[in-house]
Amino acid sequence: MEHRAELVGLVAAIMRRAPSDEWIERLEAIGVPCAPINDLAQVSEQSQTEAIRIFQQLPGLNLKVIGLPISIDGLRPPMRHRAPLLGEHNVEFWLPPAGQPGNTGE
Repeated sequence: MEHRAELVGLVAAIMRRAPSDEWIERLEAIGVPCAPINDLAQVSEQSQTEAIRIFQQLPGLNLKVIGLPISIDGLRPPMRHRAPLLGEHNVEFWLPPAGQPGNTGE
């Protein structure tokens, strides 16, 4: 669009005149599909977020992450492992397989 930056500025200035829930109500009243843009804190407070159990505890860490966005037979696959720490598997990765030259078994 040739005048995109100008148009975005104009729309943003208008949208700042009222809170998002007021805009949603007004837009829905005239048939415009819409929804708020939430940050992670707001998403985590939604009842649907808890119902679908999208946030999962990461094993071995005190950290919740977003799980897989699929369900199989109504169940979300659990997070079974955390990602490796930086350098955690370097030795295993760089050593030749057991019994091969260069692997001293240490």
